[in-house]
Amino acid sequence: MDLRIRGALLALCRRSAIDGQQLKIELGGRRLLVTVARSPRAVAKGLGGAPPLDDDHGMLFLHGSRREQAYWMRGLTFALDIVWIEGDHVVAITPEVPPPGPGTGEQALPVYRSGFPVDKVIEVRGGWTSAYGVGRGAILRMDPALRLAGGGKGR
Repeated sequence: MDLRIRGALLALCRRSAIDGQQLKIELGGRRLLVTVARSPRAVAKGLGGAPPLDDDHGMLFLHGSRREQAYWMRGLTFALDIVWIEGDHVVAITPEVPPPGPGTGEQALPVYRSGFPVDKVIEVRGGWTSAYGVGRGAILRMDPALRLAGGGKGR
């Protein structure tokens, strides 16, 4: 098998294997249990169709490279804060992103952009960042093994 194809298949398997795993992280000194999304399919689905998040839960999206990211809220039923992260620092927050209105088609969904190159995104319940004083410059701490799997350099 061509080494490039084999490498691509191994990378895809590693990406898919981490999807759905739960991980304890710390964001701005607050502990969270996050569900990990890394493959393009898991990132696109996100929290669509999921029940509202508990106060100490969220979703961590791991992107393989730093670039401006764009998110939509397809299938979301509750408000979110979107936390944009580069390395191990919060670079921006989009607070209180509302769920789409009933019957909103995919073409009409708003797109939320990081505005900065980021390699990670965390979604938490709407108002969480304000309630706990998590803002720009807050530090992300997470398992070093996840960094080796391509999650950047968060600590």
